[in-house]
Amino acid sequence: MRKMFLLFLVFTVSLFSFGEKKIIKAVFSPMPNISEKLLKKVIKNYENLNNISVEIEIIEGNYLKILKEKINKKEPLDMIFMTPLYAKNAIALDWLQPFKDGYLTEFEKMNIKEYFPEEFIKNKKFYGYSTGSLGTTLFYNKKLLKKYGIPKPRKLEDMPKILQLVKDNGIIPLVSDTTFSGSDISILDEHLKYHLNMEENKIFIHPNEIGYRNRYQAFFSGKVAFISGAIEESNRDDLYRDIFGMIPMEGYSFNLKTLPYAYALGKYSKNPKEAINLMRFLNEKTKYADLRKIRNSFINGM
Repeated sequence: MRKMFLLFLVFTVSLFSFGEKKIIKAVFSPMPNISEKLLKKVIKNYENLNNISVEIEIIEGNYLKILKEKINKKEPLDMIFMTPLYAKNAIALDWLQPFKDGYLTEFEKMNIKEYFPEEFIKNKKFYGYSTGSLGTTLFYNKKLLKKYGIPKPRKLEDMPKILQLVKDNGIIPLVSDTTFSGSDISILDEHLKYHLNMEENKIFIHPNEIGYRNRYQAFFSGKVAFISGAIEESNRDDLYRDIFGMIPMEGYSFNLKTLPYAYALGKYSKNPKEAINLMRFLNEKTKYADLRKIRNSFINGM
């Protein structure tokens, strides 16, 4: 009788464990490459199709600083939205775990450039799965630039002079949700030095510093000249078309072969395989079929 009871108990526990939902913990910066609304919609679809629950945390404030605190506390972050500017540091600081070979498909291995941004590859190990985004571009307030007679930058080298001109006119030059001051930066490449210099000179500002949750709220206030974003975001239905413009700067905005943003596995992830499946789903469901059309429709209308 006792043996039968023990067998029943083991069977019940096993059955419960088998049916128990796994929870994927995912963290994002405010308004990442896709809109928050679309992100939550796609993740909800994923949950409905799989026996998985996804906990989304959209971190406001200094994203990298808060992320560092979470890693130091050994929080089991399964999926981390990561900018390429900090990829080398995140890998060097041992924040991320590489993808195990068995978790990747043969098709992905044969198409490395499409699925694994080079900034997230080290010693032939993959630390980030592409979001499908074409990377950062610059959006500008057409009315502000016209009012103060400020020219649009045509290339990246034009930016320091134009941003300083904007600042001299009493306008907030550039707002982005990713800042680097106060973060643990051990690898300083030229791009990071450029950003840090702008932050120190108050040309590159986080929206929280001026009382806004994210860069779009700051932009819609009419007080900001430029914000950084992704080409996909030009398709948002809440943009103020009368002030919104997009700048096609060679080598910065429209390198259509580069997919720099990525989803990474946290060092203490408890569900790496499930997290990678979610990354695949997000990559596929948040892509636009023809981003060139989106880009050109805005450029031609400016």
